[in-house]
Amino acid sequence: MPSVYPGRADSVKIAGRARLQNRKGGIDVSRFRMSFITLVVVSLTLASSGCSGGSPAGGTGGGTTTTVTSVTVSSTSSTITAGNSLTFTATVQGQNNPSQVVTWSVPASAGTITTGGVFTASSTITTTTTATITAASTVPGYTNITGSATVTINPVPAPTVTITASPSPIIIGASTTVTWSSTNTTSCNASGAWSGAQATSGSISETPTATGTATYTLGCLGAGGSASASATVTVNPVPLPNVTSVSQATIFVDWAAVGILGETITGTNFASTYTLYQTGFSNLLSSSYSNSTTFGAELQFGSSGYSPGWLTESVCENTNDTNCGTSQSIAFLGAQNYLAASASGELFFVSQAQPVSAQSGYVWKYKPDGTADGSFSSGGIPNSIAVDPTTGIVVIDGGTMNEDGSSTFIGPQGFPSGTVKASAAYGGYAGFLQPGNNSASFYSLTGGAGSNPAVHTATNLGTTPWAIAMGTFGGETDGFVVTVGDTPAPMLHKLRASDAYAGEEPPLALTGISPLSTVVSANLVAGGLQVVAFDSGPDSGTVAVLSTYDQLLVLVNQGTWAITKSVKLSGVPFRIVADKANGRVLVAYANPANVTTTYAWVDASTGVVTPVTATSSLLSVGLGFNGTSLVSSQRNQLELKTAQ
Repeated sequence: MPSVYPGRADSVKIAGRARLQNRKGGIDVSRFRMSFITLVVVSLTLASSGCSGGSPAGGTGGGTTTTVTSVTVSSTSSTITAGNSLTFTATVQGQNNPSQVVTWSVPASAGTITTGGVFTASSTITTTTTATITAASTVPGYTNITGSATVTINPVPAPTVTITASPSPIIIGASTTVTWSSTNTTSCNASGAWSGAQATSGSISETPTATGTATYTLGCLGAGGSASASATVTVNPVPLPNVTSVSQATIFVDWAAVGILGETITGTNFASTYTLYQTGFSNLLSSSYSNSTTFGAELQFGSSGYSPGWLTESVCENTNDTNCGTSQSIAFLGAQNYLAASASGELFFVSQAQPVSAQSGYVWKYKPDGTADGSFSSGGIPNSIAVDPTTGIVVIDGGTMNEDGSSTFIGPQGFPSGTVKASAAYGGYAGFLQPGNNSASFYSLTGGAGSNPAVHTATNLGTTPWAIAMGTFGGETDGFVVTVGDTPAPMLHKLRASDAYAGEEPPLALTGISPLSTVVSANLVAGGLQVVAFDSGPDSGTVAVLSTYDQLLVLVNQGTWAITKSVKLSGVPFRIVADKANGRVLVAYANPANVTTTYAWVDASTGVVTPVTATSSLLSVGLGFNGTSLVSSQRNQLELKTAQ
């Protein structure tokens, strides 16, 4: 059968099959054919829409459909701090103008996001967190298309505070600068040595009001919490005025009747309002502030030959001698030895620095073991003392008295007028020197109480007799006198005590010892000459002369009348005594640096110097040796030391 519609064989078959069926069923074939044609037309119309499975919402007539191909989120990667906000945008791409409306989402632990894309990070985040921001396009009828971006969320930074205080340490009353800074803070508050609200950074000058440690603490707040820091300043008291040195450290006033001597006190932390004090002897005439390291002083002495011992120099803040720093001592020495011993070992010491200002001069007595045994007035401030071992009479500046200090034993009639500067007593005779008239006088101590002995005076001496020693040689008592004013060297004179005869030996020049003129021109406050004589023991016949200025011990044989040894000493040798039994000289040295007296033995034959281990805190202005112990005395103090 030919096809009804050319090219549509299936339709013909269907139509033919239908017609056959219709025949069996009694259907009208012509009505069936018309219906078939209508169905085919409708089917063709539906096929031309291009859709299968129905028409989606958003489609348009005329063959156009809206499609979504992608969603892009900006920015794709961001960083934000916890608690802060950031706005994201989304762009929807596709065909036929897709809607730009998206649905935003973010994990709840990361924060929240609005319908407009404003993301707010959670303020509770404490560690760095990465979250995904999602934007979904919602076109009805289609599977959602999404875009995303990542955001890094940093926790809110913790506040930091730094603070310093400089300088430190400081002295009370001085200021220090406190400097501070902070980060991630909004407010700060001070505590400790300062107080009140402070800026988050800055500096300020602070003056502590108490000594010790001043602590400056600053606490600051910020979104990330709180922080604090402290700075400490050591606040020292005003430093005490310390004396570190004194020049002169050693003073001799041997040849100046009234001396006004300049002194320089060096130290630290001096001020013009501070006061210079000198203790040990009242001889500070005036003082003046020079600068923070120097004071000047003038010392006045009423008479030459004074030897009060250690003087202490100190500078004090207050006028009542308080708030004083470290002090320094100076050795105040005279030429004479102010300690004498009787034949029984009783000790007599002249104190020129008085324990009570109203006392004009005292002699302190001690038993051989060094214990105190009373005292008596000397009737003035004496320059010398000696005890005659034969009679036991005490000789003080040419005057005499009993060992107990009772009334004068020998009357003063017939004594030469003038000041006596040195005395000696031996073999029943007393000798004394008067530098003012260049004379040495001797008199007998055996005439009895109240007697007026003949006084024998040698006036043919050299210039300025200053030191004297006595001894008995071959039954004759002699005096050995050193005159310091002769040039080119001081001279040693030998005089017979019984008649002051000086013709047995010519004056002997003490070579190596400087004369008075040299000493004075070099240093007015340096000097010191002493002499001792050996009239028994292994070195009998030796006379020893000490020059402190030259640090020299000159040994003379009185028999040959010649110098046998000149021993160079070190330090400040200032006293000698003779140990006749052992043929040696005990030398005392002043050490102002450590305020001690040290000692040494000098062999009278060989000149070998052997240090003594013993030291004394007293300045041995009185020096003795009792056969086993060395004796040191100063003012009203005396001590015995084993003479190793």
